[in-house]
Amino acid sequence: MTDGTTTSRVSNFSGSGPPGFFTEFQAIGDTVFFPAAEGTDGTELWKTVPPYTSATEVQNINPTANEGGFPQDMTVAGGDLLFSAASSGTNFELWKSEPPFTSAVLVRDINTTTSNSCSCPHELTTIGNTVFFTASGGGPTEIWRSDPPYDSGSTNQVSSINGFNGPEDLVAGDGTLYFDDDPSNFGREVFKTTGVGATRISDVNPGSGDSDIADLFFDAGKLYFRATEPTHGEEPYVYDGNTVSLVKDINPGANPSFGGNFAAAGSTIFFTADDGTTGFEVWKIAPEPAPPGGGGGGPVTPAPPAKKKCKKHKKRKRAAAAKKKCKKRKKR
Repeated sequence: MTDGTTTSRVSNFSGSGPPGFFTEFQAIGDTVFFPAAEGTDGTELWKTVPPYTSATEVQNINPTANEGGFPQDMTVAGGDLLFSAASSGTNFELWKSEPPFTSAVLVRDINTTTSNSCSCPHELTTIGNTVFFTASGGGPTEIWRSDPPYDSGSTNQVSSINGFNGPEDLVAGDGTLYFDDDPSNFGREVFKTTGVGATRISDVNPGSGDSDIADLFFDAGKLYFRATEPTHGEEPYVYDGNTVSLVKDINPGANPSFGGNFAAAGSTIFFTADDGTTGFEVWKIAPEPAPPGGGGGGPVTPAPPAKKKCKKHKKRKRAAAAKKKCKKRKKR
């Protein structure tokens, strides 16, 4: 841990971990969770709490000697920690740990095809108190959801798209889950769901052509993603809630720019792309400038009406004429 000035070690594990060791952390309040291997139980779920001078194992999910449950894809929903893990009897399924986080329990054994079959929950994504994820109940991988209290009865399949390789790139935006999937009649395209069924929103490469959708990113009411079709190649696209459109043909013609890896800063979207001349560089989608005389400058205060000015001018003129008349009378 570090406070920006002082850096100190939280724990000292005697075991050595697999590739990706200590790469995933998740916090609930001031408790930090992570997978770790300490040499006896294999890779299991651990936590550290203030003052962060040590770590404790939440639970030995897979007690088989030195194998470990390999907890991963952690997310927080309703104050609970949900994640994917493997026990000796269920392979990878959906698990949870709830306050005071001293144990973990299986949420549901989704794939019961065989005694050790894997539903392989992946890409856990929280919207409100609902956790969406990809999983297989024995057939094609589909979108599933789990709601409080996160148990077998509240964990159900959402979509039935029957894609070749299943849904990927789950991203939340304004209460909606977006993802891409590849049904045989459309190729890989973008879908959305609010929790019941799923609706396809794109057909970038018309018909059964594969649009090779990737890098879904949501910001300020818009969904950005990378897609390909024969005319423009692989380029960045945007969905505004009604229409899918090409952002720009960065590498002109059928050449791909591979525009993707989106990120937002303020109202500007940044991404990487190759225009075919300068190689991969950083690009941006900036807001359109405000029209002259308004748009961000606040209301314009109108000039004082000319009529008022005219009245004042007439008053002064009359007063000057009266003064002149008065002087003539005195002379006479």
